[in-house]
Amino acid sequence: MPAILDLVTPQDIDDTMQLGRHRARIRHNKILRLFRQAYEQGGVLSYADVSLLMHIGLHTIGQVVLAEQEATGLPVPCRGTIHDMGRSVTHKAIICSKRLVEKKSTSQVAQETFHSPEEVEHYVQTFRRVQLCHDSGMALDDIAQATGHSKLLVREYLDLIEEFKLPPIANPNGAHSVQTQ
Repeated sequence: MPAILDLVTPQDIDDTMQLGRHRARIRHNKILRLFRQAYEQGGVLSYADVSLLMHIGLHTIGQVVLAEQEATGLPVPCRGTIHDMGRSVTHKAIICSKRLVEKKSTSQVAQETFHSPEEVEHYVQTFRRVQLCHDSGMALDDIAQATGHSKLLVREYLDLIEEFKLPPIANPNGAHSVQTQ
């Protein structure tokens, strides 16, 4: 299915003509616009796609995407984010923070992060499994084995657990508490 992308808009021309308007800011806005326009039409662009369309390097595209994600706290809808490709904690961190710290609904987090509700719950459940093992006093190697995830992935979730400072989900003895009435 074809997508219509605006490589140059009247706003781009106006911004270029205005004194004091920086080319880097215009380029930044164009890069983000291309990713968003493709996504809104049911498509997904990679860094390489945008690099070819704009005749600029992949590194520059990556810098713009990273700067935008850091500034807004939201992912840019590019191929790596949508298809969870590459090694990036960003979408995991954003999703888990919105769901567990900000206490937003799964559907709201899915919409805000360009993920399906199933993907949101997958990240949250993985986070909670790692947290349960950690709260029970398990070491990184044991958590990786128990959850079936790589040590690298477990380390990323352990870092998020430390960053979020959520209350434990297991008591100090590692046994689940049972509430009676």
